[in-house]
Amino acid sequence: MVERIGLCDQRSNSDALGALPAVGGWVGIADRQYCCDNSQGKASVNRQFISLICLGVTLGLSGCTYALQPYNTPGPEKLQIISARTGLYAIRIDGHGDTPVGPDGRVVVAVPVLPRGCSPYLFGLIKIGDGSPERLKAIHVLRDGRVFRHLSLREIRDLPMSPDGYRLVKL
Repeated sequence: MVERIGLCDQRSNSDALGALPAVGGWVGIADRQYCCDNSQGKASVNRQFISLICLGVTLGLSGCTYALQPYNTPGPEKLQIISARTGLYAIRIDGHGDTPVGPDGRVVVAVPVLPRGCSPYLFGLIKIGDGSPERLKAIHVLRDGRVFRHLSLREIRDLPMSPDGYRLVKL
């Protein structure tokens, strides 16, 4: 029967078995043989060290990357402005004209394709920002010709909805 001990210390092996210390190789006691060669442990440590060096170099050289986001889906958005104050309300989208809000506060806005942005990634893996057009605050609520509130498409889609299907914008 041959028993092999992977990482063995020459002194502890020989002391524990009551045999003479070995200089390396195999020590035979009764019908068992014990390994006193420590080369496997050194190779394992060397492989781990090299792996850590390669990982550090890879992470250090990759830095930040930017990924271009897809366009938003154009389409109509139904909004209802709810405000205690009276005034002339309008909805403006960056790069497009104003859409007046009706006396009941309801308006259907045609949302065009918005400019897309880039999202930065740390080491090409960890997303640290969002440059999607859904988060771009390109929709403005105007009261009496002045910008009163900025909205993004994501914020509009998170607003509560009336039974008629209009998103409720409370001012």
